[in-house]
Amino acid sequence: MKNFVKNYSDSEVKVREATSNDPWGPSSSLMLEISDLTYNTVSLLEIMNMIWHRMNDQGKNWRHVYKSLTLLDYLIKNGSKKVIQHCREGLFNIQTLKDFHYIDEAGKDQGYHVREKSKQVSALLTDDQLLHNEREIARRTRQRTSYAMLLPKKTTTKDCLPTMSASEPIPELPDSVKLQHHFPKAASAPQQNQPFQSPGKVAMAQEMVASQIIAKKSSEDLIVFSEDEQTPTTTTLPPPFPAEGSSDGAPPVVQAAASDSWNRSMMAKQFKT
Repeated sequence: MKNFVKNYSDSEVKVREATSNDPWGPSSSLMLEISDLTYNTVSLLEIMNMIWHRMNDQGKNWRHVYKSLTLLDYLIKNGSKKVIQHCREGLFNIQTLKDFHYIDEAGKDQGYHVREKSKQVSALLTDDQLLHNEREIARRTRQRTSYAMLLPKKTTTKDCLPTMSASEPIPELPDSVKLQHHFPKAASAPQQNQPFQSPGKVAMAQEMVASQIIAKKSSEDLIVFSEDEQTPTTTTLPPPFPAEGSSDGAPPVVQAAASDSWNRSMMAKQFKT
């Protein structure tokens, strides 16, 4: 509201924001924007006038003084070289802050930070070699930062996932989907407890089972074959029936009885004679 009433420019508003009474320091992005504005002549005058004005505060506004020195230190290293010229012209104002004192309500000396920062800025402005080294380090840092910002951002699986706001309720799954989600896990649990078998062991087990089946089959064939040898299947045919009037084809018992009767008849005839 105060910025609008006093009609501050954009550069002055940024400096006031960077040197506010907030209990945190100015952001690096804001100080980078202000340093870029120092390459404009009009903006440079507005920035430096606002910094000198905030640096003259005292008492409870000690943060204005400390943050003004912090911003000034950043602009000397990263801003236009005209900033260095303006600071050397007002070096006396910076050196007087070495005697800054302020004790807050808790009894802490907050002026200590202002005094130390004033010494650092004064040493930087009076030592050309130190100033050159600090500006070179800041230049390399800006180049690395700008190069990292130009690189494309790598997309991750997290970026591809759909986002959901915290206020949206989580949809409830139907009972059929819940059953399909839980039962397969229960069914697959025993399978996880089974020991893992390598393909080589499985092939060897299959070969052993096949050899046992072949051996059992061959033993059964040998048993059947031996039983077939013990019970021959060939049948003996009876002798052909002899023809009538022929004694050659009679059985041996009949032939023996006939020869015996003939011998007896012959012996009877000899005895009679």
